[in-house]
Amino acid sequence: MKIISWLIKKIKKILPPDYGIYEKGSFPTKRKLSLRQAKDLILLGGKKERWQKETEINFEFLKQNFFEKRKNEEILILDYGIGIGRLALPILENYPKVKIIGLDESESMFELAKKWLPQVFFEKKRIELLKPDQFFRKYQKEKFDLILAVYIFQHIFLEELSQLLPKLYALLKNDGRIFIVGTFQNDDNRGRKIEVRPLLEKYFEIEKEISPYQNQEKYISWMKFAGYGDWQKMDKAKLRCQKFMGIFKKVKSY
Repeated sequence: MKIISWLIKKIKKILPPDYGIYEKGSFPTKRKLSLRQAKDLILLGGKKERWQKETEINFEFLKQNFFEKRKNEEILILDYGIGIGRLALPILENYPKVKIIGLDESESMFELAKKWLPQVFFEKKRIELLKPDQFFRKYQKEKFDLILAVYIFQHIFLEELSQLLPKLYALLKNDGRIFIVGTFQNDDNRGRKIEVRPLLEKYFEIEKEISPYQNQEKYISWMKFAGYGDWQKMDKAKLRCQKFMGIFKKVKSY
């Protein structure tokens, strides 16, 4: 029995973790990931190249709707929930005047980001990794040109999200933009359904978006390309399974 138990432990360390394990403050929480396991989970997501393709689409969307308009400017970016830096990487590679402050609550994600992102970006101080509490102490008066919030809001409970959104609003320059990818709905720790969009609308308004309601053809193509299956039947899906991606600007006041 001891030999079997030992073998099971060894196999669990070799195999990638179960998909879809999310808990507040860590990704995933069952055990520490190797870089290969993180790539399997984050970049592949259970289907070959799914997250890699989605990252390419996210970057192309940002390129067309933000960076090409400001390609000669110095740009300061806040990546809220940077993970291993999969979207930060193509941005740093393509835009030499960009600096990114990456936030995450997971120490293991920081360790993986240091392996995933080329060391030269750290040496040239083009990227800095901080936990949220460290960031808000250090950058209280800083203003950002762009904030990235990719699959973040859907994992934050209602009270915390209600406190976070005005902070992000204050951190954004008046002509800055926030790039959001997420689900329309999530559940909080009390089992309450949280509609994400109405919370956002108080602080940010749409500039350009791909969604099942405003640009269904492109959204379906994007979702199928990213590996989500046949979204032609999307109208029958639950809100929590439907995602939107867009560039938002600050409302004038709230």
